[in-house]
Amino acid sequence: MSDWELDLHPSYCDSDADITLESSDGVRFRVHSLILRLSSEVFAGMIAIPRVPSHGSTKGDIVHLTEKSDITLALLDSIYPRRSPPQLEPFSFVLRLATAADKYDIFDVTSRIRGLFVPRGSLPNLSWGKLEQYALASSLGWAEEARYLSRFVPPLNTEDPEQRSVLESMDVKWLLKLISLHRRRRDTMIRALSISYDRNASDEIRDHHLRWEYISTIHASSCRSQAHSKSIWSAIKFLVLSELDHSSADTATRNVTKLFSDRRLQFLWDEKCSKCSESFFTEPITDSSFVAELLRILIHLPKEID
Repeated sequence: MSDWELDLHPSYCDSDADITLESSDGVRFRVHSLILRLSSEVFAGMIAIPRVPSHGSTKGDIVHLTEKSDITLALLDSIYPRRSPPQLEPFSFVLRLATAADKYDIFDVTSRIRGLFVPRGSLPNLSWGKLEQYALASSLGWAEEARYLSRFVPPLNTEDPEQRSVLESMDVKWLLKLISLHRRRRDTMIRALSISYDRNASDEIRDHHLRWEYISTIHASSCRSQAHSKSIWSAIKFLVLSELDHSSADTATRNVTKLFSDRRLQFLWDEKCSKCSESFFTEPITDSSFVAELLRILIHLPKEID
């Protein structure tokens, strides 16, 4: 057996094939030009380009590809009849496969990968994370899928090595969209946590701030004092924003409201009014007004990238 034949991939070494593809890592695939032409106009154009036979080659033209052998094999398995399609795992492999399929305009591959993200309202059952799914959709310009997936991606952590490698693979436009989403969510919540005490304030103010008479319903109904501890409220702001900083748009409402069932927040419920000696704020187990008012803000935070 010649050295040339030793380099052939065992799944693609038919003697009646009329063209050879060579991957960037030196693996050769004997394939049928008719199948390539029918599957991809890009391949059809590449095959039509006249080439000088490679030194030592007696098996016809060699088309050199920039993709490695695992991606070349996956592309061929996707377009050849009676072949099992490649498994779409892990993320790094799927990203390379999707990029190659887009490059060569192989619709069967891109449509199968894109099919993972539809219908809207469901998430693909994949081992790779939501950031990776967003990165894949955005890298291929699938704007609707990327927009939907953005609601499941928590604020970015550039110090996480795994996240960092994904972020570095993304187009800066789509990366900035994610950063902007979480910045807008945080800024909106910071503004909301500045309490509106005046019932006669404009709707613009009251719509975007926690309203005193709703977070202090029981106390405000019988006492006019609003002299609660600003340091305690600052601690509450910190806890809410910390939770938001680790939550996706999809989980933030659940995580933040769950926070107010934590016994560590007992200091908030224990604070007494110096005028009437009653608590300013009532635990959710007794009165749900506080959490309901917080929910009003949370459900109106931006949910997806622009």
